[in-house]
Amino acid sequence: MPISAVAEAIRRSSSEVGGGSVEISEHEYVVRGHGYVKRLADLESVPVKVGVGGVPVTVRDLGHVHLGPEPRRGIAELDGRGEVVGGIVIMRHGENALRVIDRVKQRLADVHRSLPPGVRSSSPTTARELIHRSMRTLARADRGGAHRQRGHRAVPVAPRAAR
Repeated sequence: MPISAVAEAIRRSSSEVGGGSVEISEHEYVVRGHGYVKRLADLESVPVKVGVGGVPVTVRDLGHVHLGPEPRRGIAELDGRGEVVGGIVIMRHGENALRVIDRVKQRLADVHRSLPPGVRSSSPTTARELIHRSMRTLARADRGGAHRQRGHRAVPVAPRAAR
């Protein structure tokens, strides 16, 4: 008997619906509709199919029913090599981004010293590289002629038909 048949029988026997989560105003709400299943015995007695002689085959007849863990949340994976812990740094308005990055790196170095053997920390992406690339791009654009245009004025010209 395919597991999909068991899942479908359970769905039919209960109006239990999952809705996932909804984020409203930076708060996350878990959405779930409650069905008729109140105890494990309710699940065990769900008929999956009709067996020999018209006797119903229940979930209990097919296997052991028990409570499992809650779905894991907040899982992150890096480069397909397994689970990692992730973090995001939020900078206050008006702060110097490069100084903030330096302070975060120092704090990570402190944390790294307290990690158990075999556990390491890394920062695959930082804004430091993006900031420096942007500064180089602006410097190249400035050297490329943008500064020469500072003394010129734009003079509006009317289309031919308006002359």
